[in-house]
Amino acid sequence: MGFVDMVNEHVVLKQHLDAYLHGGQEHARHLPSLDELRHDDHCALGQWLYENLDVRQDDPNFLNVLHLHAEFHGAMADAIECFTAGDHSSALALFEETVAPVAVKVTRALAKLSLKEAA
Repeated sequence: MGFVDMVNEHVVLKQHLDAYLHGGQEHARHLPSLDELRHDDHCALGQWLYENLDVRQDDPNFLNVLHLHAEFHGAMADAIECFTAGDHSSALALFEETVAPVAVKVTRALAKLSLKEAA
């Protein structure tokens, strides 16, 4: 799976969460369990990041993607947890204030890393 596919996987995940938080209960089936979501090494990007950590641990761009990716997964899990506990306003705030902005940061950082890989 290439960088574009890895980004798209997370874009679709974010879209499903957004729809779910806005009342689209049918989108819940497209979301991983909280346990899976909290483990940022279960998706293709997370697997690639952790497989390459030993050889890339001195690359600040790589480490930035690693940390942002973990933050994205954690924030998504927190939003779902709030929502399922009935705290819809906190879930929506987490989505708007953390999930969405971090998703943009992950995409930008991954694009920067991708350009570096191509050079």
